[in-house]
Amino acid sequence: MKYKLLFLTPFATSNPEGKTFRNLLALIVVVLGMGFSWGQTAVPMSSQVGLTYTENFSDIVNWTNNFASGTGASRWASYPITTGGSANDGVRTTKSSATFASGSSGGVQKGTGNLIFLSTGSTATSEAVAVDFLLNFTGVNAGNLSFDWSAIDNSNGSRPTSLRVYWSTDNTTFTEINSAQILNVQSNNSGSITSIALPVALNNSATARLRFYNHAGDSSGSGNRDKISIDNITITATSPSTPTITVSSASLINFSQTSTTPSAEQTYTVSGSNLTNNVTLTPPTGFEISTTTGTGFT
Repeated sequence: MKYKLLFLTPFATSNPEGKTFRNLLALIVVVLGMGFSWGQTAVPMSSQVGLTYTENFSDIVNWTNNFASGTGASRWASYPITTGGSANDGVRTTKSSATFASGSSGGVQKGTGNLIFLSTGSTATSEAVAVDFLLNFTGVNAGNLSFDWSAIDNSNGSRPTSLRVYWSTDNTTFTEINSAQILNVQSNNSGSITSIALPVALNNSATARLRFYNHAGDSSGSGNRDKISIDNITITATSPSTPTITVSSASLINFSQTSTTPSAEQTYTVSGSNLTNNVTLTPPTGFEISTTTGTGFT
């Protein structure tokens, strides 16, 4: 009697797919997870009341350099001067946010119940500064982002300023949330970014971060470049749906095989929804599996 080697077939979450088997099939679900620790303390979204966290900077007067102390400060991480990249890409910066600035000095400043950014210069790519907001979505799905903003006069100048928001799960690759852009605004303008959906890639991520990235606006206006503040940052999460795996039949009928001739094939359909990883299908030793009837058995 001839036996065949094991064949594994993963399939994408929530899409049903027909499976053709010879002999009995064993179904194994493999769920993988990983954690990562950054220096500051990410907001544990699963333990927030109503799965909602709001930062209103009420204690910012007590925040110290490098976000080392003060209520709420540990949720933030400074970002150093970083060369390379391209203008306004969320990575390139000309000012560090490790030390709070003041007055007309570029960088990050402590406002009155808000966090202020200032990127100076007369050209659109002159300066940029950024801070990261750390979030832990373990066990929950990422929901929405909301915050208030205000353009602030800087010594009677009229050059515009801009703010962008980027996301990452590895602190290496950053992707912009385009609907959170605030571009080329001047004092005394203000507004709100309201209920912008966070990317699904943040779901169940322990290492999520949002980068608030301020850069000079266009080259219009004159004098000093305006500042921009953020306040009332609200992050929501949602409870994930229960993962479900469905098999079209509880069992297969007995197989019949002669010496060197395989048995007739039998078919299963396996489907899944709300899965957090792939499903692995593992036939036992001496049995074969294929995703195509009549061929491809391994």
